[in-house]
Amino acid sequence: MANLNIENLPDRLYLELQKLATKNQKSLGEQVVILLENSLENSSQSINFFLSPDNDPNWEIRCKNVPNILAEINQRLEKRNISHSHNLPDSTILLRGDRER
Repeated sequence: MANLNIENLPDRLYLELQKLATKNQKSLGEQVVILLENSLENSSQSINFFLSPDNDPNWEIRCKNVPNILAEINQRLEKRNISHSHNLPDSTILLRGDRER
């Protein structure tokens, strides 16, 4: 059986899980497994981790907004006096050099 470690779990959520486990006379781990199983069983939608035209009804709207978002990013960078045209070396070359040491 696999193990699952959860980092940065809010204290409030942890306490609620403990209360629920005590109420149901289960261990904390058993209660979490039950909640996850119920959640996955009741989910009518498939889990999609990547946005694509197949699973995002707003795909076309998102694509149309990309130029506006990029323009906004560039405006913010200009306000901060940050430009993309610094003569910085390619990070790929730097990483390869580090790995070859």
